[in-house]
Amino acid sequence: MQQVYRSVLDHRNLKHWIDDFKYYTLQKGNRKRQGDKGVLVFEDADGKLEVEEIITQIQKNKTLTTQLSHQQMNSTVQIRFLDQGTATKLIVNTHVQLKPAIANLFSIFMKSGMQKKQAADFKRLKTFLEP
Repeated sequence: MQQVYRSVLDHRNLKHWIDDFKYYTLQKGNRKRQGDKGVLVFEDADGKLEVEEIITQIQKNKTLTTQLSHQQMNSTVQIRFLDQGTATKLIVNTHVQLKPAIANLFSIFMKSGMQKKQAADFKRLKTFLEP
């Protein structure tokens, strides 16, 4: 379980499992403590996207909660790490709030696509961790 936890926290590993991820810039701390900040940079056919990340809660080998924000949305992602003996189970809860607030009326149409993208990212994480 410690290997999975460390791998998720290590910003150098993000490129191996998050789609369209390019790089991470630390702004405060080292992405291991509450209050640490950084910027995730993504790039796809539509262009470059910078997302600010703040670690809002962290319990070693148990929980990582981050606040992600950019011009069009805020989201909170909580990852719980559960020791299953020979494996680690991850439980991921994501709450997304679009900007402006009126856009939340249309979020139901985007939810399925976002869930599929996140599921694919975590599948890549599993492949990355299980060579």
